[in-house]
This record gives sequence, C-alpha cells and structure tokens, in this order.
Amino acid sequence: MADGMSQSALVSLAMKSLGESVLILDQAGTILYANPAAAKLYGYGTNELIGMAVENLNATKNPGSRKATIWTSVTRHGYWEGVRWKRHRKGQEFPVHLRVYAMNNEKGRPIGMVGLIRRLSEKTVPPDVARRLARLTQREQEILRMVAKGLRNREIAAQLGLSTKTVEAHRAHVMQKLGIPRLAPLVRFAQEAGMMEDEVSPT
Repeated sequence: MADGMSQSALVSLAMKSLGESVLILDQAGTILYANPAAAKLYGYGTNELIGMAVENLNATKNPGSRKATIWTSVTRHGYWEGVRWKRHRKGQEFPVHLRVYAMNNEKGRPIGMVGLIRRLSEKTVPPDVARRLARLTQREQEILRMVAKGLRNREIAAQLGLSTKTVEAHRAHVMQKLGIPRLAPLVRFAQEAGMMEDEVSPT
C-alpha cells in the first residue's frame, strides 16, 4: 500500500480528493457518507449531512418524490442516471446531473447506493431547458436519454424490462410535456440539457 496506508484509508483519501460530489446512502435514503465536495455543494458540514434523509436535499421543482423509482432502477440494472433539482442550505435551488450506482454486499445484494453529483450551471444548461426537463419524471428522463442516443423502442424496452407499448407511451408523454413533436429537435434538447455527456454502463 502507498506510504503504508491501509486500503480503507486510501479509499477515504480518494473520496475526499474527488472534485465530484459523492454521497453514500442506505436503502432508506439516509446519508452514510458525504465527501467535502458534496458538503460544499449543499452548504452543510460533512458531519451534518451524515444521518440526514437525502430527500431533504431535493428541491421543490422536482415532479414529486422519485426515491422508490431510483432504488428500483438501481436494484434492477445496477445504476440510475438523470437530472434532478437540488436545494442548497440557504434555499437556492439548482439542477444537477446525478448518477447512482448500487452498493452491494459480499453476496451481491444491493444494500445501498453511491451517488455522483455534478452541478449544472446556467452556462451548461439554459434555465428554460432545466425548467422543462424538471417536468419529466425520472423514467421519462431515462427514456429521453436513451431515445436521444439512438436506441429504438424495443431496445429501450428490453433494457428497462418494460413492454414496447409502455415505452411508446412514455415517449409520447415526453414529447407532449416538452412540446417537441419530432426526433431531431428532441435530440438537440437532450444535448442542451447535458444528458448525453456521460455514457454510463451498468456494473
């Protein structure tokens, strides 16, 4: 080990050194760990975040609580990715790009989640785009991203464990909520929303 450090000490140092915000949650959504970048993002001390329900960091602009939806995706596919609105301690609300991965025990069973959070600035996501994106549910955001990346309805259905008709219905809802009736403008919208910057593969 480097400089005689234990593996756990190295992992802790790496987490603290990351510029990206990291939260580790249990199955109930309680924060077990927060790195300094996450503390700075939300305006809390790291010790203040530990034990807090992650729902307390969500903004009012989100379309309802989707913790169960995210957990279902994480347990089924190993990850979830999307755009959410979060809230700073002082009340300021802002959009983030969120990637959530399953944290499994030695038997391979999910016991929690690891979230990687990247704040989206106004320069990254225009305010109008962020507001329109927030109208979509987590599932709709997921399908929008997959459609924009060129996946067909049946491919999306297979990956998400849904029927093709269900995917078609979600896709129609996305177009209706965004007011975008054609594919090409839909892809441009996803690009403006920063939804195609990071490719995520289940592990």
